[in-house]
Amino acid sequence: SDYYGSGGINNMTFGLAWKIQPSISIGLNLNYLFGTIERETVLFTSNSPNYFRNKIDKIIRGINLDFGVLYHKDAPIICQDCNLNVGFNFTPKKDISATEKRIQSTYLGPILDNNNSETINEERISEDVTLPLSFSIGFSLGVKDKWLIGLDYDYTRWKSINNSPYLTNNNEIRIGGYYIPNKSDIYKYLNRIEYRFGLSYNNGYLDAGIINGMNNSSNSIQELAFNCGMGLPMNKVSSMANIGLKYGLSGISLDANYIQERYFTIYVSMTLNEKWFNKRKIE
Repeated sequence: SDYYGSGGINNMTFGLAWKIQPSISIGLNLNYLFGTIERETVLFTSNSPNYFRNKIDKIIRGINLDFGVLYHKDAPIICQDCNLNVGFNFTPKKDISATEKRIQSTYLGPILDNNNSETINEERISEDVTLPLSFSIGFSLGVKDKWLIGLDYDYTRWKSINNSPYLTNNNEIRIGGYYIPNKSDIYKYLNRIEYRFGLSYNNGYLDAGIINGMNNSSNSIQELAFNCGMGLPMNKVSSMANIGLKYGLSGISLDANYIQERYFTIYVSMTLNEKWFNKRKIE
C-alpha cells in the first residue's frame, strides 16, 4: 500500500472590533475557508501486474465566525507603568460545505498512464465538513515598548467530530514574551531590536493508543516546541521586519515504539504600520 496526500485549507479573515468601555473591547472575525485536499491510495501485490488506485479530491468552501473579548487595565500595583491584558476567544462548532470527487481505477504498474488504466467507479458527493468548537483564554503583563510576558491556553473539542475513536480533545499551553533594551536609543541598533521567546506544549488530537490497537489504552501524541525570534525595526519608519525560529518535537510518549518527529521551522514576515492616508495641509 502506498499513500499520498497534498493540499490544505486557506483562511481569509475580515475582522471588526469595538471599544465598548475604556478598558473593554469586543471583536468579531468573519473567516472564509477555501481549498482542496487530495488523497490517494495505491494497492498492489507481487502476484499481479495490476495496481488498484483510489483517489479522493475534497473541495471545501465555507464561512465561519469567531468572537473575542479583551480587557485592558493599568496595573501600577504590580510594577510601575505595567499594563495587564486578559483576552478570551470563542469559535463555535460549524458545518461547512464540501464536494468530494472519488475515482477508482486499475492500471498496469508500476507507472500510471492514461493508456494503461481503466476506471472502475467515478462519483461526485456533496457533504459537510465539521469544524470543532474551540476557545482560548490568555493574559499578558508588561510595560509598553519595554517588555512583556504572556500565557495562553487553547482548547479544541476534536472528540465530538463524527464520533471518531481516533480523535481526542486537544489542549495547548503557550508561554512567551519579548524584551527591548532601549527602543529610543538612536546610536545602537541592537538596543532597539525586539527579542522574543516562547515555549508551547500540547497533548495532540490523535489517540495513539487506539490507533495502535490498544483499545484499553489512551495515550495522545504530544508535542513540545521552543521558539525564538527578533523584531527588526526599520529606520525612520514604524514598520518592522520579523524573523523567527522554531524547534519542535512531536510524538512524545512513554512507549519507545512510537515514531517521533523533530522539525525546524523558519518564519519571515513584515509588519507595515505607516500613515498612508495623511492629508497634507499647506498654510
